[in-house]
Amino acid sequence: MATKSATSIRIRGLSPETTERNLEDIAASLLKCEAISLNSRQVDFSLELQGSTKTASITFQKPDEKKKAKTRKEKVPKPAEIDDKFLNLTVLHCPSDHDLDVCAVHGLNGNAFDTWMAENGRMWLRDFLPKDSPFDRSRIMTFGYTSTLVDKRKLTDRFEDYADQLISQIIRLRGSSSEGKRPLIFICHSMGGLVARLAMTRMHTLPNKFKGLSLEECGLVGLRTGVIKELQSFNASSVDNTDIFQAMKVKPVFQCFCESEPTQFLGKGRLVVTQVSAGFLHQSAEKILETDHHTVCKFKHTLDGYQPVLDGLKKIKSDLAMRLATGQAGPPNFSIPGRPNVTAHSFPPYEKHFLGVEKYGRRQFVGQTKLLENIDAHLNNQNQPTAVVGIGGIGKTEILLKIASQRRGQQNIFFLPASDFDSFQKAFNEMAQVIGHDILKDRHSYPELHQLWANLGESGQAREFKKWLSSPQNNDNIIIIDDLDGLRDDKIILECLPEGDKSIIYSARDPTIATSRLLQCERVTVSPMDSTDIRELLETESRNIGLALSPLELEGVVDIVDGHPLAASRAISFMEQMAFESSGLGPAIPARAFIDIFQSSDWESRNEFLKHKIHFGPSIHEIFDVSIQRLDEAKKDPILQLINALGFICGSKPKALDYYDFLSIERPWVKDFQATVPNYELFNTGLKGKSGLFQELVKVSLAFKPFPDRALLRFHPLWLECIRQRCGAEGRLLWLKQIIFICCETKRHTAEKSDIMNLYAENCLNIARDFDIEADVLATSEESRRWIAKKSKQKARATSPPEACSLLSAIGLCESASPGSTDLSPADQAPCLCYSFQGTNTARAPDYFDGAVLTSANYIETADPTDYSVYRALEGFCTGVGDILQSPIVATAKKMGATTIGTGPITSAAATAGLSVPTCTTITDIIASYMEVTLFFRNLDNVAQASCACYSDGIWDPNGFDVLATSCANSAKTDVLAENSVISPLIGFCTKYGRDSNSQTPATTSASKTTIVINTPATMSVSQTTVSVKPSAGST
Repeated sequence: MATKSATSIRIRGLSPETTERNLEDIAASLLKCEAISLNSRQVDFSLELQGSTKTASITFQKPDEKKKAKTRKEKVPKPAEIDDKFLNLTVLHCPSDHDLDVCAVHGLNGNAFDTWMAENGRMWLRDFLPKDSPFDRSRIMTFGYTSTLVDKRKLTDRFEDYADQLISQIIRLRGSSSEGKRPLIFICHSMGGLVARLAMTRMHTLPNKFKGLSLEECGLVGLRTGVIKELQSFNASSVDNTDIFQAMKVKPVFQCFCESEPTQFLGKGRLVVTQVSAGFLHQSAEKILETDHHTVCKFKHTLDGYQPVLDGLKKIKSDLAMRLATGQAGPPNFSIPGRPNVTAHSFPPYEKHFLGVEKYGRRQFVGQTKLLENIDAHLNNQNQPTAVVGIGGIGKTEILLKIASQRRGQQNIFFLPASDFDSFQKAFNEMAQVIGHDILKDRHSYPELHQLWANLGESGQAREFKKWLSSPQNNDNIIIIDDLDGLRDDKIILECLPEGDKSIIYSARDPTIATSRLLQCERVTVSPMDSTDIRELLETESRNIGLALSPLELEGVVDIVDGHPLAASRAISFMEQMAFESSGLGPAIPARAFIDIFQSSDWESRNEFLKHKIHFGPSIHEIFDVSIQRLDEAKKDPILQLINALGFICGSKPKALDYYDFLSIERPWVKDFQATVPNYELFNTGLKGKSGLFQELVKVSLAFKPFPDRALLRFHPLWLECIRQRCGAEGRLLWLKQIIFICCETKRHTAEKSDIMNLYAENCLNIARDFDIEADVLATSEESRRWIAKKSKQKARATSPPEACSLLSAIGLCESASPGSTDLSPADQAPCLCYSFQGTNTARAPDYFDGAVLTSANYIETADPTDYSVYRALEGFCTGVGDILQSPIVATAKKMGATTIGTGPITSAAATAGLSVPTCTTITDIIASYMEVTLFFRNLDNVAQASCACYSDGIWDPNGFDVLATSCANSAKTDVLAENSVISPLIGFCTKYGRDSNSQTPATTSASKTTIVINTPATMSVSQTTVSVKPSAGST
C-alpha cells in the first residue's frame, strides 16, 4: 500500500496548453471558492510538461483542504486524473532547454512528495532548487513506489522491480537518443538510496535491457542511506549490492549526508545512522546540523541544511561535466604544478578547490560590492596580507566566504577558523589529515609515505602541512583565517602562519592588528551596511521563509538593526519563531510585534531576541560576550565600569547622544558624594587617563570609528542594549541613579551645562521606561527629586505622543507609490493603506493605519480640539472598507518613486555628508535617525519637520534640538568655517518653526498645517477629509 500525502495532490494528464490561470480555476473549484491565487501562499504549486501532457502538484495549507479537493475530482477536466500517492514519476520543474535530470527517490514508509516537504509547507525540490543556478535549467522529478513496512520480506523481494521501474520510466520520459547523453543525478533518502544503487548495478549487469541511460552520466546524493542492516536479515542478496557496486568499472559520482541529532523512538533519542554507516565505499557522510532521520531531507528555507546539499549537487554536476569533457570515468591521473598528487575525495587534484568552507554552509549575501572589489585588487596585485576588520557580527566571515566562492576554480583556498587557539589548531590538523601523506611525496618515495605519515602524529603532520604551505609551489594559494585576533598573541599568530610571500587574508575585530609591528598588512574596514543593502537583506531573508513585510514594517526593522547584518538575519528568524509561537497570527503581525518590543518596556522580549540563535551561528548576545571575554585582563575592571556607564550615557535612536559632552567634564566635587556615586572615579577627571580604556573597546569591537579622521567613537544601539541587559535589575538602578544625580549636580556647579545635562538625564528616564522602572525610584537627592517630579508632571500633561508622523508616512508612501492615490475611491485607496505586501503576496493589516488614526485623534482631542472631528471621521477607515482584495494588487505595490525634496535647514544639513565638527555628531545622528524612522522626512516642510524634531517622548521640548544646534554652530564658527553656512540655519529651529513655547497648543499659523486628503468610505458621514498633521519622530 502506498503512503498518501497529507496536504498535496497531483493532477496528471492535463492538456499541454494548460496555463497557471487555468490551474487557479481548477484549484478554486476543488476548494469551492470563488477565486484562488497560486502566488498567495494559499497554495503552492507546480505545472510542468511531462511527456506529451502536463502534470501539476498543488499543496494546500491544511489537510482538510486536500481531502475536500480530492473528493471533488470530477472538477478536474478529463482525461486528467487526481491522486495523492505520487507513484511513479512526477515532474516538478522542466524548462525547455534543460541540460540535467534530477530524480528524487524516497525511503521506507515514505511518500514521493511529503518526504521532501518541511512542516511549513515548503517542498524544496519544487520551491527552492529550481531557483538556484545551475538547477534552474534542470528537469526535476520525484519517483514514488510502494514502501510501507507491512511485509518486509515482500518489500525487499520487490527491490529489483522498483529499480527496473525507476530506470525504465526515466528512459521513456527522455524519449530521444540525444537525451540519453544528458547527466542524471539521483537524490535519495534512506531506503531510496538502496533502490537507486540497485538500479545502477542493474544497468551495469544488464546493459542491453536498459539502453538510453549510461552510468558515465549518473550521480547520486544520499540523505541518510545507512539502512542496509535494518533490511539485510530479510533478503541480504537483494539489499546489499556493495560488492557488485565496488566491482563496477564505471561508478557514479556520489556524495552522502546524514543527520546530526538523535531521532525520537518511544520517547528515547536514538541516532539512526552514523557518519560512517551513512557513507558508502569508505566515504563518510557529511553531517547536516540540527537534523534527525526525518528532517535530514526537509528544508524550511534556503539556509541551514539546504546549503550543503545544494553544494553537494553542484559538485556532482561539476564532476559529471568534467567526466564527460575528458571522457574519463574517474579522476584523471595527473598532477598540477603546485598541487600534491592527493587521493582524498575532498581535495581532487584535477579541479581547483577550497577546503574548510563546507562546514559553514552558505548564507545570504548582499551588498558590499566596493569592499569586495578592494579585497580582490589587494589579492591580485600583491602577496601582502589583507586584514578585513569590523565589529562582531558585521559580516566579516560572510565576506571571506564570498571571496573563497568567487575564486573557487582559480586558486587553492584554505579556510581556517581561529576563534581561539584550540579551534585553530583543530582546523589546521584536520586540513593536514584531509590532504594526507602526499604532502611528503617530494622528499620521500611513494612506498614509504603511508608509514612516515602515520609515525608523525598530529603535531608532526601539522608541522609538515605548514612547511608544504610555505613552499614556493604554493605561492599562488590563498590562505584565509577567520577571526585571527581570537589567537590573542602576535607570536602565536606568526607561529601558525606559513612563511614567505603568501596571499593571506584574515578577519579580525581588532583594527589595530593590521598595523601591528609583526603583522603589517593592508586593512579593509567593514562598516555597518547602508539602509539599501540592509533592506535588501531583510527582504530576501523574509521572502525565503514566506514572511510578509509591508514597506513601513520593513523600515521599522531597518531602524532597529541599524546596518548590522547578523541582527537583520536574527530579526527575521525571531519573527518566524514569533509567528509559530503565537496562534492566529497573520503573516504581517510578527513584524509589528517585533517592532513593538523595541518601542515598549518589554525588556524581557528584547533580551530573548538578543539571545536568539539559529542552527549555524551565534546569537547577538554571544557575539557581544566574545568581545567582553577578549578584554585585557589587566584593565578589565575599569573597562567594565566604563562600558556599563556608556550603556546609560549614550542614547539610542532617535535621540542619539554620544558620551563626549558628558564624560569630558571634570567634576572634582564628585568625590564628596561617594555613597551616592560609588563609581565616582570614572567621572571626576573628565576624559583624562581614559584613552587607553577607549582604545581597548575599539580593539574588542565594542566601539568603532564611523569616520576615520575623527576621534569620536560610536556604539551600536544593540551593543548598548546588551550592556543594559547584562547589568541586571540592580545594576540598571545603580547606573541610572548615578547618571541622573551627576546631571543634576553638574547643572548646579556649572550652569552653562544645564541644557546638555538635561538631555542626558532625560535619556536615563527613557531607558528607565524601556525597562519598566518607575521614575520616582531614581531620585537620590532633593535636586534630582524635584527634576524628576517636574518631568513626570510634563509627561502626564501629554496624554500620548502625536502619531501624525506615522499617519503622514503611510499616506505619503501610497501617494509616492501610486501618484494621485489621494483622489481615488476608498476601495482603490485601501489596498495600499490597509494591506501588507511581500512581492506578489498580500495580507490584510487594517490595524496599522486605523491605529495611527486613533492615536492621533486621542492626542488631538486635548491638544488641538479644532481638528478633533476631522481625525475622528477617519477612524476605522480600513475596517470600514473591509477586505476588498480578491486577487494580488500589483499596481499599488510598486517601489517608492522619487518625490520632491525639501529645501529647509534640516534637509540641507542632512544632505551634507561627513560634517567634521566633533560636537555636531549628535545632532547629525539625530537628523539621520528622523530620516530613517519617518518616511519622506526630507520631503516635509519646516513646520512638519519641527513637529518631529522638537518633541521628547510626546512633550514639546524645543531646547533639546536647539541646544545641540547652537553648540554645533558655535564650534563651526571657529573650527570649520566652510561648514558654518550649513549649520548656522539650524540655530533656534524648533523655537522658530514649532509650537508657541509659552503654551502647550500648536502654533496656529496656516503654514503649520500639512494637508492630507483621503476619501472616506461611503458608510462614513464625511466624503472628503482634510487632516492637519504634526508628525512625531518616535513613530515607525
